[in-house]
Amino acid sequence: MKHNGILPFIICLFFSINYEAIFAQSREDFVFDIKVDYTLRFKKDSLSHIVDQLNCELLINNKQSLFRSEEKAQKDLARYQYLFDRSNFKGGAAISIAGQFKPDYTIIKDSDSLFYFQGINAGGANNMVHFYYSEPQNVLDWDLLTDTMTVMGYRCQKAVVDYGGRRWEAWFSTEIPISDGPYKFCGLPGLIVTIEDATSSWKFELTKFIRKESRIAFNFDEGVRYRRVTRTDFLKQAKSLLKNHWEIRTASQNGTDVHLKGSQLQKKQISEQVKRDNNWIELYP
Repeated sequence: MKHNGILPFIICLFFSINYEAIFAQSREDFVFDIKVDYTLRFKKDSLSHIVDQLNCELLINNKQSLFRSEEKAQKDLARYQYLFDRSNFKGGAAISIAGQFKPDYTIIKDSDSLFYFQGINAGGANNMVHFYYSEPQNVLDWDLLTDTMTVMGYRCQKAVVDYGGRRWEAWFSTEIPISDGPYKFCGLPGLIVTIEDATSSWKFELTKFIRKESRIAFNFDEGVRYRRVTRTDFLKQAKSLLKNHWEIRTASQNGTDVHLKGSQLQKKQISEQVKRDNNWIELYP
């Protein structure tokens, strides 16, 4: 830093001081005392003018933070209720058919590292592949600029960074002295109020900042285990699983489902979806 300063039905999170032994941990419950809401607007298809919107949440305490979409939070809650609290279970969200048709990851940050968790649907509800990887926070090498502007009522300063094959422009506010922000973005001397890439394909905007207690259960689903990979390997495997989604799906049927295997219309629909999913937040190297 120049200034000192593929979709799962449920991703269950593993968190402990010893991240190398992350999968050996038993269930843990954490308490966050700050909730920051962001709206994400993004283009899945770089050749289209269609803009999707997703509401996201950043939960913060004095040791770590957690970022996910509100839809992901609802899936997590539904899975937890299904396993442990059937009296409140109201059903789960539908499973998307492939890779990264919409953002569905969870990111945990501690004092100097960030941890990315995602499951990829490799063809059908029972073909989930779960990955996680870690990165040092100083991978975000910010340039602080002198530009200032009022955003959402906060006095903000401009910063720029190159990450994931994109140039990002952020506006942060020292009026909220929290070195965090949406997605992986952190390390500035104030909370990120808004951040957008140079192509205007991805934009996060703060919509609400409140002090609210949130209790989150980690590592509660014993049926899920993650494969530890590097970030580059994750992107490579996610791209491969997405590209070969139909072949993996039909192969998993062992040729027994003639309706699935012979559905050329469905194959075409999936192929078109894959082609339109070409503008990930981190561009494949």
